[in-house]
This record gives sequence, structure tokens and C-alpha cells, in this order.
Amino acid sequence: MARFNQPEGPGIFPPGSKAIGSTKPLGMPFANRLCPDENLLRQNVSIEQGNALTSVFEIDVSQLTVEKETDMQSIAVDSREAEEALAFERVRKIKKFYLHVAQYVLVIAMLVVINLVTSPHYFWAIWPALGWGVALAMNGMTTFDLVPFLNAAWERKKVEDYLGRKL
Repeated sequence: MARFNQPEGPGIFPPGSKAIGSTKPLGMPFANRLCPDENLLRQNVSIEQGNALTSVFEIDVSQLTVEKETDMQSIAVDSREAEEALAFERVRKIKKFYLHVAQYVLVIAMLVVINLVTSPHYFWAIWPALGWGVALAMNGMTTFDLVPFLNAAWERKKVEDYLGRKL
């Protein structure tokens, strides 16, 4: 069995690259999006092996080259994208809360009407209104970070504890 000469070093793909299904943007090298096994990407590949892979996948060898992104502009873009993703997530949480409030108002109003029509002598609609109202209030408190032990600072601290380092 012939063994190809493999160059010393980290291989052709940087350690931080991800494979198919990852959250990396589509602007990354083609082979990183193509290969489903990230461990294969970490191996040193000879020119002959690279040419064989490119012929199998019908791509150009130049698409397999990796450019190092160390400039501050790319870091700033990644940081800005992360901030935008967090902002979108926060807005979605607020939107979900407002939809929950609308559902509460509609259902409780319907229950009050049913209560008044069927048994006006006993106001039983207060019990679902109170139970759901407490849950809705707690949902609002967590959505708007009014609970000190479930807010963004608490989440950040727990992530730092889990990672064992500062973010």
C-alpha cells in the first residue's frame, strides 16, 4: 500500500472550521460545508489526495484553500452578528409574551361570557383568570428581566461557570 507524503502542520482547514449543518456562514470554504465528518477535515491532505477529492466532488482545487481571517474587521462583523442574533431573540421573546397576553384576554373574556350566561349566581371564571394570570405575570417578569435570578446576567454567569472561563 503506497503512503502519500503528508506535510507537517495543522492541515488545510483551520481548527475552528465547522462541517455541514453547522452555524458557520455560507461564505466559508466549500469543503468545510461539504464534508459531514469534521474529523476528516482536520487531517493533513496531500496534493494527490486533494486532487482526488476535487475530482470526486467535481470542484476546483482553489475552492479548498483556506484564507486566514485574523483582521479586526471580520471579528467585528462576527461580534455584530452575534449582537443582532441576541437582539432578534429578545424581540421574539417579547413578541411571544404579547401574543400570550392576547390569548389570555380572549380566552378569559370568553370564559366570563360563558360564566355569565350559564351560571350568573357564581363567578367561577375568576379561578382560571387568577391561575393563568399568575403564570402570565411570571412569564412577563422573566421576559422583561424583572426576576433577578433568571435574567441575562444570571444566564451569562451560568455559561461562564459551565465553560470555566469568562466570556
